[in-house]
Amino acid sequence: PDGEVIERYGGIETSTNNEAELRAVVEALESLPEKSLLLVRTDSQLVMNCATSVWGRKAKNLWPLWDRYDVAVERHCDVLWEWVRGHSGEPGNERADELAGLGRSLVTP
Repeated sequence: PDGEVIERYGGIETSTNNEAELRAVVEALESLPEKSLLLVRTDSQLVMNCATSVWGRKAKNLWPLWDRYDVAVERHCDVLWEWVRGHSGEPGNERADELAGLGRSLVTP
């Protein structure tokens, strides 16, 4: 809100990369005030494509998270999506990778 940067990270021992990418989006949407106008920037084509259409949702065995996503996204005015190339030096994406590493360190010995 109001340009404030809020960073969060975490880890789940048995998650896949796709599940972790989607869980990050869902938990971010759930944590923000209702009726927010949001821009989600992601380097995950799977998450972006599935979020903007029903493409691939069932095949990826992530239905419980997609159900949470659908509920969370309905709380907001609009959610816009932008794909960014991973590992390309884009500052926000590089920071997201750093936070993902911190999350992995919580569950990896």
